[in-house]
Amino acid sequence: MNAMDTFSMIHDARILIVGGTDSDAGALEPMLRDAGYTSIALANDHLGARELHNKNRYDLVLVDLDAPSLDGSQLMYELRGLAPDACPPVVVLAEQQCRRMRAIQ
Repeated sequence: MNAMDTFSMIHDARILIVGGTDSDAGALEPMLRDAGYTSIALANDHLGARELHNKNRYDLVLVDLDAPSLDGSQLMYELRGLAPDACPPVVVLAEQQCRRMRAIQ
């Protein structure tokens, strides 16, 4: 596999952004699309995110813990419970350090 094939595979990754379009995470969608990523979905809350992940098995989940309609800790717990051995990498976005630390735990 050459470098172009690898680059193409990365841009084909399925990415789920959780937090809604009005959150900081929602602002990531146009940036990711501009960077060449083609498979991006948005969810406003953990229930929608769980349903989307059940259908699509995302390669990466970006979670805005500061989004008002989201229980990010619950979402991470549920994702792990769906497929403990196939849980996608989760990147958390949070302004408060205590929220980031809780997410790590």
